[in-house]
Amino acid sequence: MLIAKLVLKCRLKMNITSYLKHLIIGLALITTAAFGQISSVKHFKKDSLEADALLMLKSFEEVQVNSYFHISKSELLRKKDSIFNSIPAQVDQCRAFTCLSEIAALISDSHTYIDNYAPIITSYEDSQIFPLTIGFQGAHGLPVITNNLSRTSVIKPGAILMSINGFNAQQLFHRGTALQGGLAAYKANEVRNNFSYYLHLFGIHAPFIVEYTQGKIVRKETLPGIGYKDFVAASQHLHVPNFSFKFLSNNIGYINFNTMSGMKKFKMFLD
Repeated sequence: MLIAKLVLKCRLKMNITSYLKHLIIGLALITTAAFGQISSVKHFKKDSLEADALLMLKSFEEVQVNSYFHISKSELLRKKDSIFNSIPAQVDQCRAFTCLSEIAALISDSHTYIDNYAPIITSYEDSQIFPLTIGFQGAHGLPVITNNLSRTSVIKPGAILMSINGFNAQQLFHRGTALQGGLAAYKANEVRNNFSYYLHLFGIHAPFIVEYTQGKIVRKETLPGIGYKDFVAASQHLHVPNFSFKFLSNNIGYINFNTMSGMKKFKMFLD
């Protein structure tokens, strides 16, 4: 199996990515590890951030065939302007990241995205993590609690999550899908698998005041959150493997391919 990858490296002159030595654009639009080398950078100017977005789009046009297949250039630029009109003159690193992600997602390609910014990952791992895992049912993304990783909470799987710290849970789901291009099912899967991380991006931190319905009764509970290591350990049994293999009748091999996330495991699949 041959996977072709077109890569273009561009010198950047911007603020949020001025510490990003290069922008790599190909089948995936990603940022290199240099983006995360200056962990002290916390805020970015709106003007510089918009220059980043324009350079990102220009670079994408140069390497991608039929760049505006899903959206016209004029419509994309109009939406880009709308996004920047909604933010203040200076934003923190999470808002800067989500701003660029929203614009990249307008391309509607699942392989076109802004890669994770190392200081954000660090701050997420140092925080108290939202202890509920969520599934989203139906076309409108009805948030259903699938697992409760908290040792103190009485919330049971199957409850419908209504809000977190005053934010409508269903609207949070849609905000998350707006940061990722691709098919609707793919975007929903990304938000479901990384829901606690999206909450961190949106500035929703512990303690988590959640409203939910258990049966027909509306309840409220405050969750303290859990440490990242405890969250990972408690989540291990919840993860779907990247792929699995088994023999069916008549010695027919069956591969159940779930995800290509994690290059090491994906290479194992290709081998």
